[in-house]
Amino acid sequence: MVFSDIAAGCFAGFGICAVGHPFDTLKVLLQTGRYSSLGGAFRATVETHGLGGLYKGVASPLVGMGIFNAVQFAVFAGLKRSLTDDGRNVTLNRIAAAAGITGIFVAFVEGPQDLFKCQMQAQMQTGAGAGAGAGAGVAAAAAAAGKTAGAPAAAPPARYAGTLDCARTIIRERGLLAGPLQGIGITIARNVVGVTAYFYFYEGARLYMAGKARRVDELGFLETMLAGGLGGVGYWALCYPLDIVKTAVQCDAIHPAQRKYAGALDAARQLWAEGGARRFSAGLSPALMRSFPANAAGFAIYESVKKGIDGPTIA
Repeated sequence: MVFSDIAAGCFAGFGICAVGHPFDTLKVLLQTGRYSSLGGAFRATVETHGLGGLYKGVASPLVGMGIFNAVQFAVFAGLKRSLTDDGRNVTLNRIAAAAGITGIFVAFVEGPQDLFKCQMQAQMQTGAGAGAGAGAGVAAAAAAAGKTAGAPAAAPPARYAGTLDCARTIIRERGLLAGPLQGIGITIARNVVGVTAYFYFYEGARLYMAGKARRVDELGFLETMLAGGLGGVGYWALCYPLDIVKTAVQCDAIHPAQRKYAGALDAARQLWAEGGARRFSAGLSPALMRSFPANAAGFAIYESVKKGIDGPTIA
């Protein structure tokens, strides 16, 4: 059972990444303040980097999402079984508790992956500035100068040659823990809110659709996709302001002396000063556009692979 959760979660992660990464790239570009609209970010990215630019930094999340979702689904499934008496006492409050604890645990898997991805995506749009790890600061300065409509200005060569080089550089210069765990506090906060909503909406939708006549594992493929899509939308709808702050911290310089933000709280204060409440919804459109199809695919893949490994459940 644990093996099926791990294997199914891994395949789910691949599916989520394949469907969702272009939207995630646009989300990060909008979050850093470099572009003022989704259309502007898309046009500038494609004109400058081609369609492949939408998959910039995909190596880290492609591998990372497989590992991350294998851990996330296995941990959640184990906690759910424990907190619901192996399925005999299923309530949404117990599901929320299992999900919240899962969010804390997987932050230590997801945090480094997000850091490398953010550094690569920010480098794509800011050139050498983000190569030095200062994507958010450079982007904000460019936005303040009114340079939000077109492609980034010419800059010295980017610092990182690729995702693996980015990871090696950060670990070499900042250490095995301090480097990859940049922004871990705000990642945990984001995950507690987001992962709780993720599984709460997913499991809640499944219970509602199953009603009293069916078990949730008897739901059809399309019903599972619908529940998964709702889980993804719930995740981003509730945790998005925290994700804005997390992106700013993880796009910031890897060396503390060069950083624009002293920490997550300072980043939140500065972001509020830049645009008030609206600043915390920058990039929300591609996040929501991504959330339904990516997670619909992810949960459907997860349930299909898990059933394929475990076999049918006997009533």
